[in-house]
Amino acid sequence: MTFDVSSPWHWLYWIAALGMSLFYGLRACEIFSVSTEGRRTSWRVHQFWLNFLGSLVGWVAAWALLRPVVACASEACSLSVSASTVLVFFLAFIGITGYLPVAVVGLVGGVNEFIANLLALIGGKP
Repeated sequence: MTFDVSSPWHWLYWIAALGMSLFYGLRACEIFSVSTEGRRTSWRVHQFWLNFLGSLVGWVAAWALLRPVVACASEACSLSVSASTVLVFFLAFIGITGYLPVAVVGLVGGVNEFIANLLALIGGKP
């Protein structure tokens, strides 16, 4: 679904998306009980960027999911649900609710730990 400048619903959606993304960017540490005491400005800017972007990715994913739903609501058609639709829904949900950054950081950390353990197992340096 492309952005229709004349549609107030499109404007409302993206204002909400930007507003909530800004909210998560500014308040994620407070929401998820992460201490900011003694943290440098660079860490705070990084946390804002990471959480703002994580939420915005969720809203973009939800926008992509809404396209076929809105199209089928205005004309007779059948919606199909595929594995990719479920994955995009999951991405939208964890992004909009603010959990995408911690999920991605956890996934990357898990892969890093797996590789370090694998290297240690085969005699390489972790």
